[in-house]
Amino acid sequence: WTGAIDTVGGELLDSIIRTTKLHGVIACCGMIGGATFSTNVFPFIIRGVTLRGIDSAQCPMPRRRKIWQRLATDWRVEQLNSITVDCTLEELSEKMDAMLAGQSMGHVRVSLKA
Repeated sequence: WTGAIDTVGGELLDSIIRTTKLHGVIACCGMIGGATFSTNVFPFIIRGVTLRGIDSAQCPMPRRRKIWQRLATDWRVEQLNSITVDCTLEELSEKMDAMLAGQSMGHVRVSLKA
C-alpha cells in the first residue's frame, strides 16, 4: 500500500512500515497493540516512507471541526458501510482479539445501546 492509518501500534505498526510502498505515508493514532515497535531505518531512507503521528488530544477545536467537515464531504469514503462490522459492547473483546491476531479487516462499529 501507499498509505495506511494504524490504530493498533506495536507489531502491527512494524509490519505496516515494512510493507509500505515507495514514498508511502503512515498515520499512527493508536497503541492498543503496544506503545513500542521494532524496526530499522531502511523503510525511511531507502523507500522514503513517512510515519506521522496523529495528535488528537491536543488538536484545537477549530481544526477538528474543519477536518470533520472534510470527512463528511470531499474526504467521505462512500464504501465505508461495506467494510464495517457492527458489534455490541459484550462482543468487543472477541473483535479486539481478532484484530490483534491479524484476522480482522475494515471497521468495527460498537453499539453502546442496550
